[in-house]
Amino acid sequence: MQSKLIIFKILIIIFLILKFDVVFAQHKAFQLTDTNVQKGDSCYVFPNFSLCERPVCSETLKLCDSIAQFLINNPSVVLEIQMHTDCRDIGSKNDTLTFKRVLQLKNLILENSTIDSNRIHLNGCGERVPRLVTNEINQLYPFLPIGQILDESFIETIKNKKELEKVHDLNRRTLIIVLEK
Repeated sequence: MQSKLIIFKILIIIFLILKFDVVFAQHKAFQLTDTNVQKGDSCYVFPNFSLCERPVCSETLKLCDSIAQFLINNPSVVLEIQMHTDCRDIGSKNDTLTFKRVLQLKNLILENSTIDSNRIHLNGCGERVPRLVTNEINQLYPFLPIGQILDESFIETIKNKKELEKVHDLNRRTLIIVLEK
């Protein structure tokens, strides 16, 4: 059983490296104010905004306005917005939650704009893609080893409550990726 778990973790690492790190290594992180972006560029936005509350919080509305303005300033860009949760709930519930939230985010972006809805693709990832610890994350949080996948088996080993909450915070995130330029 232990060897199957190790093989599974290795496959996840390979998948994450192939899907994300190779693309990100060739491209850069971008800001929503940039106009010179390339396919594969990515942007993390603050992860803990509440979409389900009414009225929607001002930070969420500012984010939606920023994404809309980015799309207006970059008329040929097509984006994918990914939303991720931590692993503290049932996987299928987290999938549903992130899809509803990312759909609501898209609707808020389009609400007061003339942006073609086909320029925003959605991906509610739930907890299926735990974050991979990069050099940057390790510099901020030295207790996290570079290359570590922040999955449930790793999370279960963390005894310090502040460190545990930080890992959950890192897994809860929204990522914007340039699909087309």
